[in-house]
Amino acid sequence: MQRTILSFFVHEDGEHAARLDCGHTQPVRSGPPLHDPQEGPLDCLKCDRLEMPDDAQPYKSTPWFDENTVPKGLLANHRTRTGVWGRVEVTDGSLGLVSEEPPLLDVLLDMENPGVVAPGHPHRVVIDGPVRFRVVFHRAAAVDPVEAPHVDLPAGTASEAP
Repeated sequence: MQRTILSFFVHEDGEHAARLDCGHTQPVRSGPPLHDPQEGPLDCLKCDRLEMPDDAQPYKSTPWFDENTVPKGLLANHRTRTGVWGRVEVTDGSLGLVSEEPPLLDVLLDMENPGVVAPGHPHRVVIDGPVRFRVVFHRAAAVDPVEAPHVDLPAGTASEAP
């Protein structure tokens, strides 16, 4: 996934890195010239693998939903804000987590297999039977979703969750 650079820093080992709007860090060329943010975003392979940043902490969650109370917005394409990760937790039954945009998703979630949604990645849930689930929102310490830049999708493609 393409991610915006928020800042540059030098690791304790002397290597230069970029802090990305997803909360991950990524090595960049050591020494000048560093990657110029004007050149565009960087590809984050950890986001492609749906790996939450190590320092991501939960900060809020939805209520528990079932097949009768799930909001219609979760059944349509939607996305989290920049810097916000979602963890879909299921206690009963199962549900699908789908995205038609890279990285493509079509996974079945249950109590032993929670789902992870990367910031800004359009997705939807698919319910085909009894289920009980919620979404726990996480953010990395280095990223404030209120301050982070927001990348809009083309009109009509997705709505945004917290």
